[in-house]
Amino acid sequence: MTQTSSQLSPPHEAMFLILPYLPLYELLSMSQVCKSFRDALKHDILPWLNVIVEKPINTRFSDDFLVKIMSKAKGRMNIVALRNCFKITDEGLLQVIASNPFINKLYLQGCTSLTIEGVIGAVKLLTKPNHKLKNLAISGIYNVKIEDFQTLCYLMGINQMQMKQIKKNYYHMRCELYTFKQESQPSIDVDICPKCGEIREVFDCPRDSCKKRMQQQQRQLLIECRYG
Repeated sequence: MTQTSSQLSPPHEAMFLILPYLPLYELLSMSQVCKSFRDALKHDILPWLNVIVEKPINTRFSDDFLVKIMSKAKGRMNIVALRNCFKITDEGLLQVIASNPFINKLYLQGCTSLTIEGVIGAVKLLTKPNHKLKNLAISGIYNVKIEDFQTLCYLMGINQMQMKQIKKNYYHMRCELYTFKQESQPSIDVDICPKCGEIREVFDCPRDSCKKRMQQQQRQLLIECRYG
């Protein structure tokens, strides 16, 4: 015998505890399950502090939808990750940044409608006094010049020594590096390619001989900085 609608009970309280850990696609789906979940997601900002947009909804994300979703955090967002969201433009990004000035991790890989000028504008807003942008990912954004890269490093307070000391960026671990809530990530995901001179992702060699050579170069750099 089935229960009538008047006999149905609301979801168990434990279900509400998992909401902040769900990916965005599942959060949006949960809001349509029942009134209790819909109200919880409407009034609780915790599930919206770290928003990661990826498959299968990344291709449907427009500026208007982005602003609508990000407004749920009420200006307290920590992490914004947009992966291959090719409909997002500078206007939408800057509107979100202006409303959430304390974002500390910004990932924009493959957002091909963004310009480097828009990215620099966003980073300027996120590196004002008392604001601290820790991580930035822009691989896949077109026409990034060396001067643009240097501007981003300057705004984020990244110097050559810090670039040498960041966690190694191995090609086979590229997905693991951007487990977005990890702390041990590169401050910026691109660098000046030593071969072509372009701004792009530069991967480290995993061979032991290359590791030893890099360690020797770092020790030499420390000596030059100390006694130069």
